[in-house]
Amino acid sequence: MAIRHPNSTQLKTLNLLQPRDTEPLTADEIALVEFVAADNLVNRSSSKWHISALPELADLLPGLNLMLDHDWDEVQKNQGIVIDAWIDKADSAPIELIEAAGNGVANRQIVAAEGYQAIHIDVAMRINSPLMDALRYCEVQFLSQGGFDYKDIWCPICDHSYFDKHCPHMLPDCWGYYDDDEEETMPYFERKSIVDLGEISLVTIPNLPGARVVSI
Repeated sequence: MAIRHPNSTQLKTLNLLQPRDTEPLTADEIALVEFVAADNLVNRSSSKWHISALPELADLLPGLNLMLDHDWDEVQKNQGIVIDAWIDKADSAPIELIEAAGNGVANRQIVAAEGYQAIHIDVAMRINSPLMDALRYCEVQFLSQGGFDYKDIWCPICDHSYFDKHCPHMLPDCWGYYDDDEEETMPYFERKSIVDLGEISLVTIPNLPGARVVSI
């Protein structure tokens, strides 16, 4: 398995996060794995990140741990740490992401207006971590963000805050408890003004279909 190691800048970032007086790590001790942590498409719970939220998330990601299953009480499940985050922009998105979770109509409209934007991250982990084998054999692939908080909910129909008196629309029912009135209900809502982010986790079914290890 080919291993990508941190460059000098990334290694310096990692070593600055170490406890004081510990011996600095060397590049050959560390494996880097690239993931997509978020994008601007609709997720399985009928929401998306507002386009302005992506840079905010990218700023919060470095220094966060990669863990398993959002299990915050089990620190031994921490598997790595984010040392770099950046936004990749394209005019189009892969068709499998456009059509994911039945959101093809909305996703096509989003890509037409915003393009496809995705946050990529580099996660540093021990070269001998068992997770490296699990990634190699595709036993784990998908990612999810946990412990995030945001101040605003944006309506994509009227381009106003949901809390604005000028927005008459209801939030979509992502759990199917009632029948949405298409004229009065948002097709999805947008999470805006990010104020906190706690961790990222490897999961079996991600809320955001495109959040996963970069394989190509």
